[in-house]
Amino acid sequence: MGQASNPARTRRKRAGRPPAAENVDRRKAILDTSIELFAKDGFSRVELRDIAAQAGVTVSLIRHYFGSKDELIDEATSKVGDRLEAVYEKILTDIEAHNVEELLDLLYQRNERYLVPEYNLLFFLKQMAVELPEKSFPVFRKHFSLMQAQLSGLEAIGQIQPGVNMVWLTFMLISIQFGPIFLERQIEDFLGISPRNPEATRMRNQSNARAVKYGIMPRDTGQN
Repeated sequence: MGQASNPARTRRKRAGRPPAAENVDRRKAILDTSIELFAKDGFSRVELRDIAAQAGVTVSLIRHYFGSKDELIDEATSKVGDRLEAVYEKILTDIEAHNVEELLDLLYQRNERYLVPEYNLLFFLKQMAVELPEKSFPVFRKHFSLMQAQLSGLEAIGQIQPGVNMVWLTFMLISIQFGPIFLERQIEDFLGISPRNPEATRMRNQSNARAVKYGIMPRDTGQN
């Protein structure tokens, strides 16, 4: 005859630590929720209890996985930085453009494909730039260096007008992207639509690309 199972032993086994996969899922949920709230409200205004309520966990569980709020912020900023750098690598490498128009068309297409799905990370980056600027520097440096490399390649083949300062041209193109992020509330107040709205993002990108490609002054048609 087989031995009868021990209910108490079974209960003790089930009451033990959750499986490793469950730990990973909970930790990821907490980190993702933290990124979402930090992107929306900034680091100083978000408390662990806010994250716990949104993620459906306890503050003690957050402390178990991450220690303190500062350690959670460190991990969140590191994760967002890595993700954004990876996005900019996809957008700004392996480009074969023979002129500025081709470059801008390719950048628009790649922004739609790679950046728009991660657009909330730019709002997180804005909070980093305001509250934790030193943590934002690596991402901005990466973006700047990749963009400048593309523009310098066009300059080398005579596709950018002589006398244009390449550093400030690079900053200008980056500013076109980040301006609406930093003016989020002003844009929403004025236009009644948030820059976070994907359709608003597409419309803005199309308009900006056209303005940079063709300028804002009417072209000379050669007719009097």
